[in-house]
Amino acid sequence: MTATPTAPLPRPVRGVRVHSRQTVGACAPTYGRVELDFEPVPTGVASSIEFACTPEPEPSPEYEESLARGVLRALAAPDTEDPDARPRPPVRARVIVRALS
Repeated sequence: MTATPTAPLPRPVRGVRVHSRQTVGACAPTYGRVELDFEPVPTGVASSIEFACTPEPEPSPEYEESLARGVLRALAAPDTEDPDARPRPPVRARVIVRALS
């Protein structure tokens, strides 16, 4: 099986905001909020993630690692379990985390 070639992101994509809220039982909800910028990279440069913010409140290192792993996985465009999702080619980008809580 051969890997799908990746192309650099064609243009910057800035100000991507994601908010997630999860309520477990009847307790107070937990949430996550992140703001990301995606920048093109030169040919031959791999995707990377940079934390350019001070998280408030400071999350655990596992949270930052999970965020980085998830973002880089999304750029790699793996197979999806969502049958309505459109297939897309993988891209390479420099990801900058601007806000995280």
